[in-house]
Amino acid sequence: MFQAVSVLYLTRILGLGPALVGVIFAVGSIGGLLGALLTTPLTRRIGYGPAIISGVVTLCVGALAFAAAQGPPAVVAPLLAFAWFLVAVGNVVNNINQVSVRQAMVPDRLQGRVSATMRFLAGGLVPLSRRCSSPPAIRRAGMGAGSGRTLRATGSRTARMLR
Repeated sequence: MFQAVSVLYLTRILGLGPALVGVIFAVGSIGGLLGALLTTPLTRRIGYGPAIISGVVTLCVGALAFAAAQGPPAVVAPLLAFAWFLVAVGNVVNNINQVSVRQAMVPDRLQGRVSATMRFLAGGLVPLSRRCSSPPAIRRAGMGAGSGRTLRATGSRTARMLR
């Protein structure tokens, strides 16, 4: 949901124009490429569980910084680009490792069902974000995305399962 409401946040709350929003996403999305390049060496060095947790924490720091950004466009644009960079790095590191672990744990005959269920839970509920299009709700959605993922990442059950 964070990504679904980020354009609303940038345009309605911060009042940024479309060109600046495009630059923020373009610069920030370089983090996705970096995340793809870093995932294998990072996972080999620290393991799947810590890599997933570090990816989620990185993503959450970016999401919280993104939601907390305020000020004039010249000041806030670099912060937003860096925040989106962190979101992209963390998202890629998390997703690559999470899907790899899930595919290793789930029997072949259930791969399709598990994948479809996870995709529905992760992205199928995004249309509900339309209900969150008021300015206070947009800021809460960004803050909730960051803090909720951080709590999930630090859960001991997740850490124990992925050792």
